[in-house]
Amino acid sequence: MNKTVLKKWKNISVLCLSITPVIVIIFISFWWSGYNDTIVLRKVKLSKTKVLNNSIYTKLLNQYIGQDIASINLKEVSVKIEKHPYVKAARVSK
Repeated sequence: MNKTVLKKWKNISVLCLSITPVIVIIFISFWWSGYNDTIVLRKVKLSKTKVLNNSIYTKLLNQYIGQDIASINLKEVSVKIEKHPYVKAARVSK
């Protein structure tokens, strides 16, 4: 083998060895968060409202508490809030 091929293989092996720990850490973090239910919606945070009490909005959104955040459709949540007669617009985010 010539030196160029050996150098390329050395670079590829160094790259693989440096990426592998990152992939392992990402995998472990997802496993750990799933194991600890840290991706489950535990509470809803509302900004200040001018007309209605926050408890009205909380009642609308209680069905989402305990669900996996990735499975919650933000458009659905926004539409649900905006159906209330006193709500003109809603911004929903994760």
